[in-house]
Amino acid sequence: MPWKDKSIVMGFYQGIGDFLSAIPVANELLRQGNRVSMVVSRTNLELAELVAWENEHIKLIEFAPFSSKPGAGFALMRDLIRLKADYVVVSPHAQKRVSSWKLPVLLWMVKHLARPRLKVVGSADERLSGLYDQRMTVDKQLDLTSRERVLHQAAGSVRDNCLLNMNIFTITRSPSNGETTYDLVIHPGASRDIKMWPIALHRELIESLDTDLRIAFLGVPAELSPIEDALGQRANVAYLSGSVTDAVRVVARAPVVLTMDSGFSHVAAFLGVRHFALFGSTDPSAYPPRPDRSTMLYRQVLPCQPCNLHTCPFDHAVCMQQVGPAEVAEAIIAALDMLGIGHVAAHPD
Repeated sequence: MPWKDKSIVMGFYQGIGDFLSAIPVANELLRQGNRVSMVVSRTNLELAELVAWENEHIKLIEFAPFSSKPGAGFALMRDLIRLKADYVVVSPHAQKRVSSWKLPVLLWMVKHLARPRLKVVGSADERLSGLYDQRMTVDKQLDLTSRERVLHQAAGSVRDNCLLNMNIFTITRSPSNGETTYDLVIHPGASRDIKMWPIALHRELIESLDTDLRIAFLGVPAELSPIEDALGQRANVAYLSGSVTDAVRVVARAPVVLTMDSGFSHVAAFLGVRHFALFGSTDPSAYPPRPDRSTMLYRQVLPCQPCNLHTCPFDHAVCMQQVGPAEVAEAIIAALDMLGIGHVAAHPD
């Protein structure tokens, strides 16, 4: 029987993709009559305002990386002790080499110092998972939502045949009156420099597209300013910065979206827009957004690919240049044509 009338903590979701991918399972747990707390980063706390939660028995707890400020770990311990949870289910998203060893230790301390009846559940293929009460085998080639489902099914928290609702946003794709929409939205940012396309390739992409195509670059000013400087003033190109929720609304109303291997690739995937994501250092089968809704553009050319590292050991990160502007432009133009927008390449030769 699935869990019912339990207090369940799900965590610890630092990245946008990690958080969004866990929401369908969290909603299923709520639907079954549980009380669910999700431990998330500040960015995800803001993003949660746009989520269609199953009911009011959801609680969101902000946490900061342990390295971000002194006492962050102790603050998280205090919050977890106060929750009086029956279960803590640790996100099974991380590959072993980048999984946290601090979280298993912290949860072990919470259990043995204050909450002896607490059960901690997590993936067996992560560092110090021996400290968990239940260790489940999770295939790390699955998309992130499937990893969450597999872990919870193995733990017995949800039914094996449960159908998850993947429509997690309250936002509609129809533009409001007077709101500007764009044919193509590009989100050039990522959590690491190694995952970002060079600015010169963005310029080549824009120069290969029809000048009537309405294009928006979306991100923080530090990401957009160098691109704007490289492109110069173009009547059909806009640069948009704002809150996370503002950015989600822009993505929701775009027919086609291009992202890097970033959290916003998962935003686009869950919104159901036509979406392309560029990969270089990361194996797209290890961290895919939603393969049924997204196209991963990736070329494994270099012997070091994929490294799945946070920084390039060779200090060049040319893996992100293996998918070139011509290939990306071809995919975008084909997608727009299929949607009936009908733009063509400005330089077909």
